[in-house]
Amino acid sequence: MFRIQITNDFRPGLIGRRGLRVLSRDVARFALSLELPRESGELSLLFVDDAAMQALNRDYRGLDQPTDVLSFAQDFTEGDYRVLGDVVIAIPTAARYAQRNGRSLREELTLLLVHGILHLLGHDDEEPAARRRMLRRQNQILKEFETRSE
Repeated sequence: MFRIQITNDFRPGLIGRRGLRVLSRDVARFALSLELPRESGELSLLFVDDAAMQALNRDYRGLDQPTDVLSFAQDFTEGDYRVLGDVVIAIPTAARYAQRNGRSLREELTLLLVHGILHLLGHDDEEPAARRRMLRRQNQILKEFETRSE
């Protein structure tokens, strides 16, 4: 089983701290159980505001604007324990994207978390063919999670 470390540097309001924590752990554990069924390890999640995300995006990707999700892979193993890395999600940007795309904030956060985890596991969305493969797997995981949650 994976240990999910959650840090919420975003003031609650759009979604409560407890709700965010429960949703995040459930989604992350489910996605990891599908992708890494026999492994254990650690994944860190960080929820931030747009200013913090913009600084990360500028410093690590050279884009001086906020984005919805960033993944920082660490991917090292100590014995049977695998440290994947960090997924950072900007709650305000996620809320805007959710509204623009006709999704609830919960649906958007679920999508972003799965997307970020897939990046940590080596999926890429820069090239068209790789992007199609990644989105196909992302949609499969989301569909299975939705089915499980009903």
